[in-house]
Amino acid sequence: MDIATTHLSADLDGIASLVALRLLEPGIELGLPGSMDSVSRRFWAEEGGALPAISNLAKLRRRIEGARLGRLLVVDTASPARIGEIAAWVERFDEVLAYDTHPPADGDLPRAPMADAAACVSVLVMRLAEAGVRPSPQEAGLFLLGIHEDTGHFTFPGTRALDHRAAALCVEWGAPEEWVSRYVPKGFTSRQLGFLEAMSRSVVHEEMGGIPLKLLSLEFEEYEPDLSVLLEQLRAAEGWPAAFLLAGGGDRVDVIGRSAGAVDVAAVLRGLGGGGHPSAASAVLRGTTLHEARAILRGALEEVLERQRLAGAAAVHSFVHLPASSSIGEAAALIHQRRIDSLPLTRGKGRSLRYVGIVSRRDVDAAVHHGLGSRPVEEISAAAPQWLAPDRPIAEAREMMIAGAGRLILVGHPPGEAVGILTRGGVFRAMDEPRLMAAGEARQESSSGAAPWSLSKQPGAGASVSAPPRAPSPGRVMELIRQGLGERWPLVERLGAIAEAWGQGLHLVGGTVRDLFLEAPIRDVDLMLEGEAPRLAREAARRFGGTVESHEAFGTACWIGPTGASVDLASARFEHYERPAALPTVALHAGLRQDLFRRDFTINAMAISVDPRQAGALLDPYGGLADLQAGRLRVLHGLSFHDDPTRAFRAARFAARLDFELAPETLGLLGAARRAGAFEKLGRERLGAELDRILGESAAVQAFRLLRGWRLLHAIHPRFSGSRGFIERLGKARTAAHRVEGLWGEGAPSQAQVLWIALASAIPRGEREPLDRMVPGGSKLRRALHRGPEKARGVVRSLAKATRGSDVAALLETLEPAELVYALALATGEDEAQWIEWWIREGRAIRSSVNGDRLLALGYRQGPSLKRALDAARAAARDGLDDATQLAVAKAALQAGR
Repeated sequence: MDIATTHLSADLDGIASLVALRLLEPGIELGLPGSMDSVSRRFWAEEGGALPAISNLAKLRRRIEGARLGRLLVVDTASPARIGEIAAWVERFDEVLAYDTHPPADGDLPRAPMADAAACVSVLVMRLAEAGVRPSPQEAGLFLLGIHEDTGHFTFPGTRALDHRAAALCVEWGAPEEWVSRYVPKGFTSRQLGFLEAMSRSVVHEEMGGIPLKLLSLEFEEYEPDLSVLLEQLRAAEGWPAAFLLAGGGDRVDVIGRSAGAVDVAAVLRGLGGGGHPSAASAVLRGTTLHEARAILRGALEEVLERQRLAGAAAVHSFVHLPASSSIGEAAALIHQRRIDSLPLTRGKGRSLRYVGIVSRRDVDAAVHHGLGSRPVEEISAAAPQWLAPDRPIAEAREMMIAGAGRLILVGHPPGEAVGILTRGGVFRAMDEPRLMAAGEARQESSSGAAPWSLSKQPGAGASVSAPPRAPSPGRVMELIRQGLGERWPLVERLGAIAEAWGQGLHLVGGTVRDLFLEAPIRDVDLMLEGEAPRLAREAARRFGGTVESHEAFGTACWIGPTGASVDLASARFEHYERPAALPTVALHAGLRQDLFRRDFTINAMAISVDPRQAGALLDPYGGLADLQAGRLRVLHGLSFHDDPTRAFRAARFAARLDFELAPETLGLLGAARRAGAFEKLGRERLGAELDRILGESAAVQAFRLLRGWRLLHAIHPRFSGSRGFIERLGKARTAAHRVEGLWGEGAPSQAQVLWIALASAIPRGEREPLDRMVPGGSKLRRALHRGPEKARGVVRSLAKATRGSDVAALLETLEPAELVYALALATGEDEAQWIEWWIREGRAIRSSVNGDRLLALGYRQGPSLKRALDAARAAARDGLDDATQLAVAKAALQAGR
């Protein structure tokens, strides 16, 4: 496996060089070590669909695990420090080569010879021309942008003649020249340059709490909207950890804060009546001079930085834990005795002590209610402990909890050196938060001055834990929504306006949100209303037209708009399971977080507001975005598989479709539920519905491989054979179903129908009766499950001896459509496969030119001999014989019947 990558925060030259290298090396896979810079992200979001795919780090990591690594090619840098985590993989590659036009330095990766140029892509463009490779206009446009960016529109001192020649080639190849002004406009206006110069002259250096800060000021009468952008560009260019700008005079002073993470500028400016986000915030002070405003800002900074305590100092140092082998009943007793909400689980003693999990009061109480009190408590631990080093700011614990880390964080060094714990309430009290912020609120990024978002891996923030992923800005989310929903977006927009007028929150939820962030096709648009969904749908239809299909008892509705586009609405609900594997008891009039908590996996438990005033705001209380980024499926609580065992089969479907993995703790919970007998209580109909969905997936074979690895095939049938032979048959059946799609036309059996027969083949013939309650559809498919595998196999064996179309027809006419496709999957010889394909494509439609009316007109009479004559004529037609021969054969049959 050969990989090409570039530097962290990839710019247009780095991205362009990757795409150019792909044209020179067609088999190479492109990947990023981190995210793109803001300009590249904007370009890629708008134009990347016409360019080669570039994997993010999470996907790249999954691809290389266990793979044989050939070459690593690095463009636009030769420094190992600039390729992030990929630098740790260098030794695994057979060859490493860097394409870099920057001056060499000690410790560089081995370099390829490069001509002198300002832009790396310029050199690669000339190599494309020498190789006779012509890029597409979009690729040429990207190359042109990379050249303009790295040469400063041919003004930087390092610009060479080669850069000019390469740019001319890109224009000759059809590069959209208007892209240059759109994506890399030339510098600042004279007014902006004046502001930058004045800001630079005003810098005052401060140090508070060990953090170097910069305070800037500008005095003028009118509000200037570009100052926040200019401050961030100046801060980033100078590498300042944090900077504050005081701008204005007279009756108003605007205070703008920007930070790289060292200071929560939102917390600082909230004290001045403003707000924002940890890295970007603002406030307005009225009736103050610049001098007075500077004193007020210093006071707010001192107060916040004083509260920015370290985790070790804020932790509770005396806390209880419980051996993981203890019973759930013992855990319940300890939790209620100590009146705590979460309990760490351990293994070992003394120096060998290890923290292995955490359980919550809610899960423990529910497990006792389900009669699981004697089971080991580790079987309901849904997540490994989260850790934070004692010398990290407590603000990092706050960010971890908002991103879904749960209600308890261990302070210390894993796996066993815990000096204390941080609880959710304790963290927010230590930071003097006025309330426990709704999870995900602090992750919203301002569309002004915030970096564009992508689903690539974010760098870690601490020694013991990775930083939660940066949430997309509401503006970026709205771009994804408009693009993903298409003609359905106007319906959602109108519903949001009505809901807001009613004072009820309306959110996109579930798979819709997941697929938006994956930029995958949106199948269904699912909306959740904190109110009565059918009422909202009816009101929308009354105002804007269309029809409504509602189910009042379930609080659901579907609004089909005037154009035929539709959206699904549901009232927020709460679910309670009276016993394991039972259908849930549903209660309406729940809150948003309760509705999200009832869902299967964290990646399906995110919501996006579509209210006009909050459109695009993401709520992610359980860390779904981080799991989506990591390619991970994680359940929301320790009893998830006990409550609803079908979630395990859903996990196989999602993991196979998305190429995701189960989180280790989730895999452990699945095994614990299996050992506790949860799957034995699962109803056949519910299991069958999940299996039918799996069998309809393009990745159905991989899903069954996962089920086999998780030892769940016996939940389908105690004597289910999950052997390699079954997996191979399933794969061949999937291939056969795909193979006949273009041959059959209308009436073709679905992939799921064909694969049900393959599934039945793994169960002894006399024991397939339980499948009758599982398989959806009519009696024909049920009969096919009982006899289809053996019947198809017998026909294929007989088909090997067939020499004429009529012989083939006599065999294949006995098979139902799904059995016929399964027979194609069983065909090992090319002749048998060709006969089956001939039959599907044309043989079954062949009719004889000799019919009953024609024979009656010749004087023959009705009777059994007439039917034999018609059968003989049809057989002759299937053998390819002409009209005269067909008629002669029919007459001979009539004569023989007299």
